[in-house]
Amino acid sequence: MGWGRSPLDWLKRNRLWLVLLGLAALLGYTLWSDAQHVPATEDQLSNIADLDELRMQFNQDAGHPRLILLLSPT
Repeated sequence: MGWGRSPLDWLKRNRLWLVLLGLAALLGYTLWSDAQHVPATEDQLSNIADLDELRMQFNQDAGHPRLILLLSPT
């Protein structure tokens, strides 16, 4: 690096290496962080075949947060 050049010139020349270094740091963080360890719970997701079963399970958990996801292939 020449001493007469601005820091902006250095950043422009080395931006690919800086991006790769940032991606490597992000990958390393996700691989070794404790955030990746999700505690197991007793509740499991299930497929619900009909509306009566959905209503029964929904009413069974009154007082707890509930979320219904409707997914469509279209």
